[in-house]
Amino acid sequence: MSIHIVDLGKMNYREALAIQERLLARRQANEIGDTLLLVEHPATLTLGTRGQRANILASPEHLAQNGIEIFEVNRGGDVTYHGPGQIVGYPIMNLSCVENDIKRFIWNLEEVFIRLLSEEYDIVATREDKKYTGVWVNVPAGIGAAGAPECGAASDGTVTTGEGMSEGTSEKAGADMAGAGTTGAAREKKITAIGIAVKKWVTMHGFAFNVNTNLDHFNLINPCGITDRGVTSLQQLTGVEQNLLSLKLKVAQTFCTVFGRRVNPTKLDELLGEETEG
Repeated sequence: MSIHIVDLGKMNYREALAIQERLLARRQANEIGDTLLLVEHPATLTLGTRGQRANILASPEHLAQNGIEIFEVNRGGDVTYHGPGQIVGYPIMNLSCVENDIKRFIWNLEEVFIRLLSEEYDIVATREDKKYTGVWVNVPAGIGAAGAPECGAASDGTVTTGEGMSEGTSEKAGADMAGAGTTGAAREKKITAIGIAVKKWVTMHGFAFNVNTNLDHFNLINPCGITDRGVTSLQQLTGVEQNLLSLKLKVAQTFCTVFGRRVNPTKLDELLGEETEG
């Protein structure tokens, strides 16, 4: 079985969210198969259903001067950051792919980056614990400084990322996908953040993998007031700027391996049911 892989390139958050919602509806209606969208966003802050403006530390003037937009979105959790040099993935998948087990789905998302970092870069990455989702690496003292992770709040008060699926067919599981804050010493820092929503057993939102990301931008926000953990990037860990296009292919390949699928590169128009000229 294959999965549609769609590279959206660089795209603003609003447009990518609208695409997710259209594909979500088509997947719920079984008009398309499981799909993974890969995208790079301009610097953007998104505020979830439980988000507090107070957790955006930067002033509106600073954000405006730097072209950083804020979007209020219908997902769980608080404030999160996306930006250039970050590979963001939005799986639009029926949870039957993991026997309707949301914990297994999140485990698989984490496994993608644990394997990728180990096999391609000899970097040991791990899951943290039940408190925080995502993928973490142990960064030696003196290598960079940024951030704290997401707070892992549930949307609709029904399901929290990393917990079991509650009854019903339109619940969402949500959590912030990034973090901000303070300088960290030799400790685990997040390299991939995960936050999903589930509607009628189909997922949306997904993961944010820090590759060449400007980590200073994580200091713009303070999710849930957590400041005792950091964030890092592949560039920071390797000391080398990465080829984002090549790495997208590796992410897609590893994703398919973990989920037991074949890569099926697909044009977006085909999934939207739109005809193209020529």
